[in-house]
Amino acid sequence: MGKSTIIFKNKPTIEAVYSVGGKKEAEGCIGEYIDKCIEDDYFGEKTFEKAECKMLSTAIENAITKNGYD
Repeated sequence: MGKSTIIFKNKPTIEAVYSVGGKKEAEGCIGEYIDKCIEDDYFGEKTFEKAECKMLSTAIENAITKNGYD
């Protein structure tokens, strides 16, 4: 597969952010920036991998909602 370049007509911008972190992150120096702190490392899932997926989808969904695109 060859390399390709994407050129945007308009510069991309970040319009909203949302972060999900665990208890230890919340207790640390980035704690004030965490929007949702989860107490359970598995976020109610059976595996850590599923928890990571749930954290990512939660962050994406809430960033979209936060910016009024829901």
